[in-house]
Amino acid sequence: MSNHPDSSVSFDDIYLFVLIVRHKGISSAAQFAGLQRSKVSRRLQELEKALGHQLLIRTTRAIELTQQGKWLYEQASNPVNTLVDASRLMREHHLTPKGRLKVAIPPALGMTEIFSQLIEQYMKEYTEVKLEIEHHVQSLDLRRENVDLQILPSYIEPLHDDYIQQRLIQIPYSMVASSEYLALNGCPDNVAQLNDFHLLASRYNKSLLPQGLDYQLFSDDLNLLQRLAISSKA
Repeated sequence: MSNHPDSSVSFDDIYLFVLIVRHKGISSAAQFAGLQRSKVSRRLQELEKALGHQLLIRTTRAIELTQQGKWLYEQASNPVNTLVDASRLMREHHLTPKGRLKVAIPPALGMTEIFSQLIEQYMKEYTEVKLEIEHHVQSLDLRRENVDLQILPSYIEPLHDDYIQQRLIQIPYSMVASSEYLALNGCPDNVAQLNDFHLLASRYNKSLLPQGLDYQLFSDDLNLLQRLAISSKA
């Protein structure tokens, strides 16, 4: 999945992209073409923007082709296909959402009703999209894992600063207890007294509480935590 591509594609930039792959690096390609490295790098970024896809994964030691980059290189290197056909096909492929969308989410989110309803609505609206949802707690390298989108709690930072980030929803946290439990055990006056009570927590609200608290149950199953809190059996 990708953003909507721009309408213009420079075939000179596609040629430079092919050189980068063949020479296994931007610096080597720039030297071969007699251009400054910064100019080749900028034109590669313009090509990616025009096509609506990231083509290369840049590292300090080498380059890696993304799935879309491999496809474009094969098309541009094949004498049967012209560069015009290759760029046109790539642009038209994403005029409407279609294909595979791989999403990584926290396990707890997958158990919520709001997420289930969101996925149900999305599948009805975009019937040509094939969803693949994985559960991950930690931040992923989206390029190498070939993941399109990852949803993370705010206290976990993405691995790379150049990832596009958006705040989806802000969920307030509060500590709750059943009236029966409080009637039997009383109410804590301060945070230090929490160790005298049976605490239920997930990894998300646990991060907001002081370190060293003793938990009766620690789970990512929010439905289980809710049932136990309501039943006052923990």
